[in-house]
Amino acid sequence: HLRRRYFEIWIARCQMLSECGKSDQALLDISKMILAIPENPGARQARIEILEKMQKYEQALKDIDFLIVKYPDIAEWYKMKAKFQRKLNKPKDAAATEKRMKDVIEFGSK
Repeated sequence: HLRRRYFEIWIARCQMLSECGKSDQALLDISKMILAIPENPGARQARIEILEKMQKYEQALKDIDFLIVKYPDIAEWYKMKAKFQRKLNKPKDAAATEKRMKDVIEFGSK
């Protein structure tokens, strides 16, 4: 329980650093946390948000792809992926991702 609480505080700290304009430090800190616990979806989500704020969409897509592989039944990941694909001017990829998102919503991940 104590370990989980520590990670929650660390994630919140990184999000706050990003909000106050210290995105580089936030990215560095959250990346260190992900190295320590690569399976933590909350840390990945926080890094995606930090990368989005920094407009590093290609890097954010890598984390989203990790989350989709790990948790293929969460439609929110597909929604985020489609948003970033549009920002990277990849409308065909975004349309395919949205189709997959609708399938997940309707039928589940299988």
